[in-house]
Amino acid sequence: MSRRLWKQLLYGFLSLVFWVGIAALIYAVFFNRPPSCADRKQNQGEEGVDCGGPCANICLASIRPVEIVGDVRAFLPMPGRVVFLAELKNANDRVSARRAPYTFRLQPPTGSSIKPIEFRGETFVYADELKQLTASGDLASPVGSDWKVELAMGEPEWVYRESFEKPSIRILDIQSQATDDGLRVSGHVANDGALTLYRVQLVAVFRDMGGQPIGAATTEIDSLPSHQDSVFSISHPPLANIDPRATQVFATAAR
Repeated sequence: MSRRLWKQLLYGFLSLVFWVGIAALIYAVFFNRPPSCADRKQNQGEEGVDCGGPCANICLASIRPVEIVGDVRAFLPMPGRVVFLAELKNANDRVSARRAPYTFRLQPPTGSSIKPIEFRGETFVYADELKQLTASGDLASPVGSDWKVELAMGEPEWVYRESFEKPSIRILDIQSQATDDGLRVSGHVANDGALTLYRVQLVAVFRDMGGQPIGAATTEIDSLPSHQDSVFSISHPPLANIDPRATQVFATAAR
């Protein structure tokens, strides 16, 4: 075999190795990437495409929306003032709604020329939590007993339970008294967790002799240190047919 032929074979072999290497590199970079949370594929134990499992993204398609349980109520504790009460349920045991916008709406009778009155706000609902939602506001015009009360929930910001865990709060020594001057609920609230809680909200729900809610009031504690308790007191104008023994107090705080 001539020297020239050997050179041609060597150059051909080196050229083949070069182009095979280029092809392998292109394949590795563009076609054979390792599984990730951004490859638009459901792999590596993901619960959906690039979500769940090892990925930080939450699979929104598998999340149940925040539910409104039972009736939405509006109370008029005094002229020109309204208090709303609703019960929310987060049936998801793995994710919390860190931010959940809402709109309470007072709807006038059908055919009325009066515009609905809306009160907007934002709350949070922990994983697997049943929560009492209250809101209050001033009324610029009278509201009749034939007006409807509605509540609409916006799209929440979902986070994993571990990053927004429900704090351990207890209500102790509840005392409810009804007098001619009004209602007063008092007791202690205890923080059993390891972190200080800020803006602890306490909600008192008042019921009549038939067990139906007839009023609600709130108060707030600015700071509740770890493993300590604090005294609270909630007041409300007089209510007819109230059963003081049926008064309930709920506590919540954002971590």
